[in-house]
Amino acid sequence: MAYLVETYEALQTALWDFIGSENQDVDAAIRMGYRMAVNAARAPGERGTHVWSFLCPLTTLDVWPTIPVGTNTLTGVKHGGITTLTAISNAFYPSMVGHSIVITTIGTFTITAYSSAKVVVVSGDATCAGKTFSITPDGLYSLPDAFGSLVGDFRQAAGLGLPAIRRRPECDVRAFHEAYDYTGDPQMVAIVPRAESEAHDPALVTKWDAWFWPIPDTQRTLSYKATLRPEMLSGSVTPIGDDAFHGLLVLACLAAGEILYRGGPGSNMQSYQLALSEQIAQDTAKNQPANLGYNEDRSDLCEFPDRVVRAMYHLR
Repeated sequence: MAYLVETYEALQTALWDFIGSENQDVDAAIRMGYRMAVNAARAPGERGTHVWSFLCPLTTLDVWPTIPVGTNTLTGVKHGGITTLTAISNAFYPSMVGHSIVITTIGTFTITAYSSAKVVVVSGDATCAGKTFSITPDGLYSLPDAFGSLVGDFRQAAGLGLPAIRRRPECDVRAFHEAYDYTGDPQMVAIVPRAESEAHDPALVTKWDAWFWPIPDTQRTLSYKATLRPEMLSGSVTPIGDDAFHGLLVLACLAAGEILYRGGPGSNMQSYQLALSEQIAQDTAKNQPANLGYNEDRSDLCEFPDRVVRAMYHLR
């Protein structure tokens, strides 16, 4: 099924038509327009910034306990400065990126990438065959690269009867880790920037970890909502959002082109701001409840409870 979505090439064509030259590099206008549409979602006259609903999806995070020695084995094949480790059975989670894996008689290595539940990549030469290994959690679990900010709380799986894991300041979580070396069901979490290491490319944007206390003593799949950091557009990257937002994006890029190539905002910026107001209203309506509460006049029945009480006790 084809949807009314725009491609990078379509945005380029729209800008070339506006400028009147296919020789002009319009990438700067596309980047500027994309940022305007995604991040600066503020309708004219509004004080707050609107966060698009499609930027706050519900997703999950796997937290895991200590992986002890002897429960699994793996082999390692070196490629340049990295090694691909393949386990016999499922052992790995995406949130293990940045953690150390200890391979028996071989050494300790940092997990730099997750491929599947059986395959991860580590830095250095970890060539091996049929070796046991262990991974010890420290309460820090890597969040996806596209993670922007946490919306609400982490929640446990249904049916466990466990409360939501409340977000707390980093200093509180640190203090509990320092005072109580416990494992169990997590009660609090802090969102902290990932320290630069072999698993972090300084050329990329900051990545984030979720720091839980206590350290989980069993595998859990937690659900949470988070804002996304969209990937910059290119020939192979389609803009995020639905077809309505893509229509707004075209206007945002034209408004950006107007500023960059025509000396300032004009009619395209006015069209963009008008469309922005309409799209914010439509996006807000998607998440509004059917009603905001019970609003009914019960004044005619104000004596009803009293009459019931009198009847029960035969009061006159």
